[in-house]
Amino acid sequence: MAQVQWEQVRIFLSVVHSGSFSSAARDLDVNQATVSRQIARLEDVAGTALFLRDPTGTRLSQAGQELLEAAGAVDQAMTDFQAAVERIAKPSAEVTVSATPGTAYYLIEPLLAGSPLGPLSDVLATTRVAEPPAARIVGLPCNDPLAIRVFWHDSAGNLPGSAHDRVVKLADIGFRPFFSDRYLKRGNRVPESFDDLKGHDLITLPAYNAFDRALGPWNGLLGTPGTRLMSEWSTGLERALVLGRAVALLPDYTPTFDRTAHTLSAPLPQMGLSLYCAAPLDGLKERRIRAMFEFIRSSFQAGQWAMPAH
Repeated sequence: MAQVQWEQVRIFLSVVHSGSFSSAARDLDVNQATVSRQIARLEDVAGTALFLRDPTGTRLSQAGQELLEAAGAVDQAMTDFQAAVERIAKPSAEVTVSATPGTAYYLIEPLLAGSPLGPLSDVLATTRVAEPPAARIVGLPCNDPLAIRVFWHDSAGNLPGSAHDRVVKLADIGFRPFFSDRYLKRGNRVPESFDDLKGHDLITLPAYNAFDRALGPWNGLLGTPGTRLMSEWSTGLERALVLGRAVALLPDYTPTFDRTAHTLSAPLPQMGLSLYCAAPLDGLKERRIRAMFEFIRSSFQAGQWAMPAH
């Protein structure tokens, strides 16, 4: 038996959708004789007529109706195959990576530039990590459906995302209050205990309220009298710390970026969040997105996230 050709399937569907051989020829930019010839060959293979012609146009026969669903599946498969070929042909296209400003500025951007900082400073030298593809770093949330997302979450509730995402934990990271040398130079005293922070100027993020289970002790301090500042971005907390304006709750690794940052010597309540990376399963079919996801995953999981020694 002769083999059905993709061109015949394509013309078959065009005749169905346009309603006539002449319209299909115009849509496909071929002459009508080509359409008639390819449909005739397809009917020879099927052994029966696939279209019924009458003065009102062309419609499917019963046999043609039986082939329609399969033809549509073949058309979709060819569309997907074409898209896959195009993705392979453009391996240098940028991968979108979305993250909070602090995570992007201190961790992801230096890492992708080949000069990782802080807890990631040794990962390129101590692990065999392939060089990542080009990236475009944006904030959260992100409108790119294929973006890789790096985000914070606690242990309560479901992770953001869907069943169509691959989500991996990058690190468990402790959080604690920090103050700077400039904070003390402005006449503030060293906090003697966590409860003593009630009498100090504090700055926080609105996002911390969503993690009350993990950061509850800190959030509880904010309801006490005193100067309480609010920043929309984590970089605002870090700037307030550097300028000595207030005590800020920040990740344990903060002193690796700011040697003037200090924390309390007294026992502290346990607080922390986890850093996750998520990517859509459809996106991970692309080599460049898969390479970026694995680069971020392996680099972060090799990082040194414990509180640095003073």
